[in-house]
Amino acid sequence: MENNLNKILTLVLTTILVGCGSPKNKKASINNHYKSPFGKFSCEFSGNKNISDSFGPHGGTVKISDFDNYMRIDVEEFEPKINISDKYLLQLLYYGYFESNTIPLIKQGVADASEYYRKMISVNDKHILFAVVEMPNSSINYSGKDSLRGMFIYSNGEHIYVYSMIFDYELNKKSKQDYINIVRSKLTENFEFCAFPS
Repeated sequence: MENNLNKILTLVLTTILVGCGSPKNKKASINNHYKSPFGKFSCEFSGNKNISDSFGPHGGTVKISDFDNYMRIDVEEFEPKINISDKYLLQLLYYGYFESNTIPLIKQGVADASEYYRKMISVNDKHILFAVVEMPNSSINYSGKDSLRGMFIYSNGEHIYVYSMIFDYELNKKSKQDYINIVRSKLTENFEFCAFPS
């Protein structure tokens, strides 16, 4: 088990390194569907969205928005592919990636960002890490309010995906559990629009 743990932690650090290529193949469009040139995933929406993507040799980002929502899909490649059939090792992978990659990336834009919540869940028979990050003074509509960035982190062993959305957030207006329920419900609803490989 210790060797497997070391392998998972090494892979998390490797993923951070391989994802740091110069972005290329930048595209922007208004459309109701999207097929990624990297990571073997696609999305079908009920209406048109503003969609832009940017990819390097080992990973990239897709940004999807309309008047009400801002979504983002980050994808990175594992080389070589790993076996993630063990749920405990999968959780270690997700936790390590969240702590060593996702949180530091968010902090580059919002220095005071911090973990709000995390839990392993199942969505469409996929084992996923549901996590929420609190981001002070970073509302999506630039109103100066705080926001929450909710995300589903998922891997099929070949790629790791972070599907995230941003939500306005006012401390003490709702309970923490209420906000967690809102974020999870909205993420699940929009996650249904996209197909990720098993």
